Amino acid sequence: MEIFAYRLRAAGELNPLVARREFRGALLRVEGGHGCLHPWPELGDATLEEELEELRRGGAGPLGRRTLACCREDGAARRAGRSLWTGLVVPESHFTFGPSGGVPEGFRAVKIKGGRDLESLRERLGGIPGGIRIRLDCNGVLGDAAGFFRFWQALEPWWERIEFVEDPFPYEEAAWCEVERRSGCRLALDRWMGTAPEERIRVIKPALQEDWKGAGSLVFTSSMEHPLGQLYAAWCAAREAEERPERVLLCGLVTHHLFAANGDPFLEGLGPPRPRLQPPPGTGLGWDDLLESLPWKPLV
Repeated sequence: MEIFAYRLRAAGELNPLVARREFRGALLRVEGGHGCLHPWPELGDATLEEELEELRRGGAGPLGRRTLACCREDGAARRAGRSLWTGLVVPESHFTFGPSGGVPEGFRAVKIKGGRDLESLRERLGGIPGGIRIRLDCNGVLGDAAGFFRFWQALEPWWERIEFVEDPFPYEEAAWCEVERRSGCRLALDRWMGTAPEERIRVIKPALQEDWKGAGSLVFTSSMEHPLGQLYAAWCAAREAEERPERVLLCGLVTHHLFAANGDPFLEGLGPPRPRLQPPPGTGLGWDDLLESLPWKPLV
């Protein structure tokens, strides 16, 4: 098992619960296959050091297991000399709002972090062109149902355009159903490892979750990680859309623009943000020469 440690620098705030702007992660190479390990400790993940220590001992933490699953898929395809993208189409994505504020041409929906700063949120919503749907992600910061309704009332001018609010407050199905009934707004559930009713919109991050077969409406997203992790999320989404297209909603696979490229060939390689992520050529997930050129080191 080999490792390439990387750092990404955010172009702006990525999450209301995360103050830092620099993000450390690691690419793994196992038997010729590659994967991305990118924890978010602020959201409940183990640290990068803890995940790597589990791998050193021959085990794997929650994120490490998913990274190894990616390595297996990528490695098998590379050894067979084939691309994982053959016969698949990456589903379309919403645009994840970054610090620039504009929405590139072609996107049908935007995702915006929503929190307690309602004045700033209203200002950003006011700049979104008409006809573009809105998805709000609150990361649980609204506290409870009362906090949600204060938030919701402030957004009345945009009610008809808001597709859903993601994680307004900690998940409890009965409370969420009551909020949906009273507000008319759908709620979406992210980073949830337990069961939920099939009609509940589920946000699926393949970097963390491995079983979404029992869920209904799925929004596949990246975990705002290295572009290789983005590609794995996109491949999982494309495979699910090929098998069960009715389950896959507009995704959230386009996030590389949230980081400062600064000459990074992976970030630059995905190109400008566009509704449908364009996989790179090559075997496996792609980027054969670029991955081979990295200074890999044994994980010891």
